[in-house]
Amino acid sequence: MESIVFAQYACQSMSAEQAAHGPAALAAWFAGPDGPDVLDRGSFVDTAGAHNVVWLAYWFDPQGHDRWQRSGLVRTAWAQLPAEGPVGH
Repeated sequence: MESIVFAQYACQSMSAEQAAHGPAALAAWFAGPDGPDVLDRGSFVDTAGAHNVVWLAYWFDPQGHDRWQRSGLVRTAWAQLPAEGPVGH
């Protein structure tokens, strides 16, 4: 292997319950032939007390990541995320 793409996608909220809802919606983004080869999930509370849920995504094929990132599903999903609200992305 010559290269790898590692990306983190996260949701943050002051409420643990609200922070957990965001990643459930994000999970559908990673499905499909160009989705990540490895997908891990973690969570933590940061120093400001906000709850964070993070997807750790690894692509062994950088071109696959590029195709995934440019796909209609991902572009549309990013565009539909609210700019403000109780959950940050």
